[in-house]
Amino acid sequence: MSPAAEALTSGAAAGGASADGAGTGADPGGAGPGGAGAGEKPGGSGPGATASGSAQEKPDTAESDAEASDATGGFGRGAFRHEARQDAYSNVGGDFIAGDKYEFFAGNARRRPARLSPLLVDRAQHAFVEPAGWPEVRAALAKRRIVILRAPEGWGKTTASIRLLLGRTHHQLFSLGRDTPPSELPQLVDANVDQLRGAGMLLDRPARSSGLTVAVLHAMEDSLERIDARMVVTQVTDSGMDDAELLDHVVTLEGRPDLSVLVERFLKWRLGPDQAARLHADPDVKQLLESHLGPESTAKLAADLASALVDEVEAADAELPDLGRVRSRLASRSVEDFEIWIEGLRDPRLHSHAIALAVLNGLPHEQIAAATRLLQRALLRRDDPLAQAPQDDESAARAVPDPYGLPLRRRLALLRAQTSTTPVRTAVGRVPATSVDYQDPSYPAQVILHTWCEYQVQDVLLGWLGRLAEDASEQVRIYAGVALGLLACRSFEYVTDHLLRPWAHRGDRNQRNTVAYALSVCVHDERLRPVVEDLARAWHRDDDLNTQATAARVYGVALGGAAPMAAIDALVRLTPVESIGVAVAVGDSLTDVLTEHTALATAVLMRLHQSLADRQSRPSALLAFLIVAAQLVAPVGGEGAEAGGAAEVQWPGLLRHADLRPESRALLVELWRTALNEPIHHVEAAQVLRTWAARSGTDRPLSEAFLRLVEAATHDNARTTAIIQRCAAEWAQEIGSPQAACAAEVTARLSGSRAAQKVP
Repeated sequence: MSPAAEALTSGAAAGGASADGAGTGADPGGAGPGGAGAGEKPGGSGPGATASGSAQEKPDTAESDAEASDATGGFGRGAFRHEARQDAYSNVGGDFIAGDKYEFFAGNARRRPARLSPLLVDRAQHAFVEPAGWPEVRAALAKRRIVILRAPEGWGKTTASIRLLLGRTHHQLFSLGRDTPPSELPQLVDANVDQLRGAGMLLDRPARSSGLTVAVLHAMEDSLERIDARMVVTQVTDSGMDDAELLDHVVTLEGRPDLSVLVERFLKWRLGPDQAARLHADPDVKQLLESHLGPESTAKLAADLASALVDEVEAADAELPDLGRVRSRLASRSVEDFEIWIEGLRDPRLHSHAIALAVLNGLPHEQIAAATRLLQRALLRRDDPLAQAPQDDESAARAVPDPYGLPLRRRLALLRAQTSTTPVRTAVGRVPATSVDYQDPSYPAQVILHTWCEYQVQDVLLGWLGRLAEDASEQVRIYAGVALGLLACRSFEYVTDHLLRPWAHRGDRNQRNTVAYALSVCVHDERLRPVVEDLARAWHRDDDLNTQATAARVYGVALGGAAPMAAIDALVRLTPVESIGVAVAVGDSLTDVLTEHTALATAVLMRLHQSLADRQSRPSALLAFLIVAAQLVAPVGGEGAEAGGAAEVQWPGLLRHADLRPESRALLVELWRTALNEPIHHVEAAQVLRTWAARSGTDRPLSEAFLRLVEAATHDNARTTAIIQRCAAEWAQEIGSPQAACAAEVTARLSGSRAAQKVP
């Protein structure tokens, strides 16, 4: 045991009790008579256990301790989970804007803007053709935070809007959803400040034009000004307006872009100038372009034509495309085009790749390839229509996956997918990787649902997604859970009975998280939300510890977004349950709720502090606090950020909240003092404190806030002072590390303190 850990366990803790009581031998999965004191780990009794008696023996103590240590060991894990979920949600959206088919809100839940499709952004960057009067259009957005862009159908309003926003913003672009009521736009922006700061927003042809008034636009401009963001609303030229004063915000496209130039730029972007020149020089290609690009043709048709040419060239790995296939594709666009494409993937290996890509769309190629092989093996073990190779002379050879059958570039061309080398999000930050995604962002949901509904492979898909839910990558697990949620929206009873309900009663942390991720999709179906709420309440009341832990995750992930205070109250009511698994689930879920609703941090701190007064709730409340302390982060501009000098700094979220809100400081100080002084979770407390010290050693304002916390926690408390001093002595041994730099300052601050005295 380390010196710091010995300091945490030595002596009698204030208000603590020893953990040497004899066990009762009760079943750890059921209710038992034993209760945990302040110095005891949560054991195995149910919610009806009393606070008297001795602690229960736990046969899974080592496993439980490892779960607690893991939950408190990942700095910023809450933000990672939240962002991964948002990315996964975008894959089960529809139309051309991620998230448009499934709006992720319900009741009074806050609407979440969806990231604009990367396909549209790339087209606007590389294949945009400026129409007549474009400088005047750009100048209009330079003068205002919000403009209304009007043009006839087919003139490229959407692409032009994206191009406008790319020229005036420095961050991501978002869609606000076509059915967003205009009157709710200011509240939507104000509720998503952290996500939308510095961003560009597109409200493309809003379905509800009524309510778009000059008063709403003025309120929007105020909101956008505060976060340095901009917004474009598109409308068809002949659509009406409710308020004549809106004309001051209107900008009109003066002409349609030159469609032949649009095709040329698209081909140069995707194929390179040499290959594009060869295509334009081919007389058959020229004839194809002339026959399709007439005076009444739309910009979308030109983009579709260029895309079809590129796809056929890449799929055939040839200089010139099969123009017959290009014509067939143009003749059967939209839904028919998708069905022809997906059902044309006759090779089961390619179809398996399409399904794996649909579930993990946007993740690194290696993870998608591994998932593809896993699905192939599952299909080969049973006789399914999807698993049947075409009956020809090569059938026997095709039964065995050939890793060298098709190179990636040709495989992706057949799948209508693309690669990118931008950094991808991981649990340790953004790292370089080659990610793969469909060119059309509506494909992931369509592929998943088509496979589920058209083939008799439901059990195989559930088993395969269940295996992905156990993957080493948390991002893969989250994506698998969200895909299960999409299937549950279509076949709720089947998916729940065969997977979600059995997993809710098991002791696997990954499985209970997957249940919550799946149900977080279902709650956005008005018909299913009451069912999910009933499930959560029933599991919350259950005496089974694993089921209660699942209930905690469902409240945090699925129900906390729409009703955060109700979720927080339900989670705190689980703290008397004597189980590490339940306490970890409560801590994870409180983090998830606060990641979306940071302003509620004071309420969470208050409820956890109140739980310390209850002897039975105290151990779980302390562990939940330490988990939130480790996982919740708050991005803050670094020193000199205004001058572009420093990057964003990730503060511990609770420290940032307490530093800004005096009413939270005393609560945070008391929770930290209790966590350090009592031996119940000494390893986790030392681990999280070290993490905060390491973060503090990299940024001066963060360091000052941490030192103020240390001074407050040690004020007139000799035990806390001694423990932190010994922790600092350990950090100092890690020469050259940020925590070593912090240790020197901590030691200097405490050396002259009156509280720095030897504990008797």
